Amino acid sequence: SVPRSDLREMGPAVGEAGRRQVLHVKARRIPEPNPAYAGRRREVPDDKVPWEVFWPEYAATEWTHESVLVDPRTGGSPAWADPQSPLEVDFTTRRSHEGPLCLSAIGRPLNPRGRTGIS
Repeated sequence: SVPRSDLREMGPAVGEAGRRQVLHVKARRIPEPNPAYAGRRREVPDDKVPWEVFWPEYAATEWTHESVLVDPRTGGSPAWADPQSPLEVDFTTRRSHEGPLCLSAIGRPLNPRGRTGIS
């Protein structure tokens, strides 16, 4: 469960199924406190977080941490990580802790809490 200090309820906006949208604040912090992510995240205003909000200019920064790409012990892909291409993963069999996954136009799962500025 996410600590309450990392969540912010969004006024009148509602998400899927009419439930109130809860914004994840920690995942959108700028400046980013984690040095690995520093300078990589694009700012996302609260009113643009929900995927239902039309924002054609949105272009999240594409970035994957090295630890997800290469297992330092084996030099290969970590056994726990998905392949980089979403086309190689059957997301239809998966759910998040919040319910079924919604996929982007390229087949990548969308964060159920909305835009975070990094992909």
